[in-house]
Amino acid sequence: MDERETFLGEQASDEDVYGKFDKLMSEIRTWSSHFNGGNADSFKEDRFSEYQNIVPLYTELRDLDEITTKKRKKRLFVRGWTAYVICTKLFRTLDLAPAGDLGNDVWLGNALADNFRCLENQLWLTDRKVVSYKSFNDWRAFTAELLGRATSTQGEKPTDQVRAAVANAVSEVLEVVTVWHKTGAAEDLEADKNELHRIFIDAVQFSQLLRRQRALWSIRFPSRPEAGSLRFNPMFMFDPRDEDEDDMEELRKCYVELIATPILYKRGTMNGEWFESEEAVRLAEIVMMKPN
Repeated sequence: MDERETFLGEQASDEDVYGKFDKLMSEIRTWSSHFNGGNADSFKEDRFSEYQNIVPLYTELRDLDEITTKKRKKRLFVRGWTAYVICTKLFRTLDLAPAGDLGNDVWLGNALADNFRCLENQLWLTDRKVVSYKSFNDWRAFTAELLGRATSTQGEKPTDQVRAAVANAVSEVLEVVTVWHKTGAAEDLEADKNELHRIFIDAVQFSQLLRRQRALWSIRFPSRPEAGSLRFNPMFMFDPRDEDEDDMEELRKCYVELIATPILYKRGTMNGEWFESEEAVRLAEIVMMKPN
């Protein structure tokens, strides 16, 4: 019997996962084109550390004036902020880096999600000689599949907790970007809000699919260093404007000014092998700033 058949859920091919991720990022890109007008802003000082995940080079709130006055950077920021909200509010992510674990499985009820997270964190942080990556990820995929079946979320209309989580995530995006809506008309803004809601519902379904895979998939923004500025790393990011640049050593000296999309990571395979290392299979789209 094929190893994959011991698991109840669909084990998606890499191409299927890439396609769903690319579709999500493409839909965000299209949606963001409706938010590039005006020079006002609604940034909040107490959320500046979150904005820095999209603009890691900026050190003060007033630096964000660069976003409000330049249409291209504004649209890229909208893309980045929308994707950041998805990553932190609608996806459950495990990371060995300082970020640790982020988010809940919003497709589960709160009590189930909390219990799942608690058990998962315990096993995730256990010595790999005691609980191997393979054993951990087999348990995670199987448990996610069974919980999904038990809560009857697969293939049905969104549950109340999904609708609530998506509504909150949509509000988090709009409280920052509404001021830049290209028309400002109530009916246009409502249509764009509804479209974002649809995109986010699809994102939740994607997140559940990833959680049922034996391979450990995660979607994360590049981590900012504790000291100094984030520098360009071609293993994890690309700037479309510099794709023809051959001198990678020079590019590595560049700073990351803005991040428009997260990184899609994969650890392991659907056959339960090769968990020792993690690979960035979709790179973050960024804007570089070359040092003076």
